[in-house]
Amino acid sequence: MPEKRESLPPAKILLVGTLGSGKTTVAEHLSDRTGIPYRSIDRYREEHGDGTVAGEYRAQTAFMEACSATRPAVIEFSGCGPHAGMAAVALRESGLPVSVIWLDAPEKICLERAERRSGQVPYPLPWGDVALSISSISCDLKKTWEWVWTSGRRFRTLHLPLNGGETAEEITDKVVAFVWE
Repeated sequence: MPEKRESLPPAKILLVGTLGSGKTTVAEHLSDRTGIPYRSIDRYREEHGDGTVAGEYRAQTAFMEACSATRPAVIEFSGCGPHAGMAAVALRESGLPVSVIWLDAPEKICLERAERRSGQVPYPLPWGDVALSISSISCDLKKTWEWVWTSGRRFRTLHLPLNGGETAEEITDKVVAFVWE
């Protein structure tokens, strides 16, 4: 299995999934293993956001710039919501091949993981009930997966159902194998 940056083709690798699905953990492992920089909407919210609508706009702008940049990157966000379509366009604008991997973990596992988190990411809207958010994102992602990510074969896609027992390294191995093939 390749473990150096030069071993993977230059590409954008997008990890999508609901809260607690493992996107951040796998993205960090993938970035550490390959040397490809890691980008996330939550990190941009922490860097540019201040809990206001203007702060969210700055964070989204920085995230879209990372998506459209001509450099390889490991990127993660829910993959749905109001900015999914723009993220898809920005990724295409990068000119690099894009692999989109949906980390589809059971909602119960996602809820357990999300409830263990500490810290709050700056966001202009109040965070609602975590279980309801996970269920809502999961439902929205099912539609967005079909309408945005797999429609028209613009991206290489992998729907990766998880049972919650996999390690981050095992999932990273599957992602690297998919991107490498």
